[in-house]
Amino acid sequence: MKRGKYYSVDTLRICDSLYRPFTKRKLYYDEVLVDRPGLFRIFFPRNVAGNDNLIIVISDVGYTSDNFNVLVTDCVADLHLLASTDAHQCFPVYVYNEERTNRRENITDVALRHCRKHFGDESISKWDLLYYVYAVLHLPSYREKFADNLKQ
Repeated sequence: MKRGKYYSVDTLRICDSLYRPFTKRKLYYDEVLVDRPGLFRIFFPRNVAGNDNLIIVISDVGYTSDNFNVLVTDCVADLHLLASTDAHQCFPVYVYNEERTNRRENITDVALRHCRKHFGDESISKWDLLYYVYAVLHLPSYREKFADNLKQ
């Protein structure tokens, strides 16, 4: 690799990643070298300056660890970020197309209107919804009431 005979290194593919909660590492994000690259290339495109995307990371379907886990991050998340035996699912604020352009919001205008009407507050933003969902997912009463659903 160093000689560029079989593979050439592209420094634009070096990015921050969250290896374990609160432990960032550098990652060479390439589909050839990363076992399960997932969709992070459309969550955090390398050609977009000042990417301000966040993702909510939750325990995977049918998690086997003792507790449902949730975390928010601004970078690529390791497959076993939240538990050594479980994978995870990610829900980003923005997604990009395959060409890494055309940023789209992942929170719909319908959801925003519904929440504004429900709470009677027109100043609520889509970012507020992200933080609200993140907070609700941490509530012990929510986790207890919807424990069966969270396992699915």
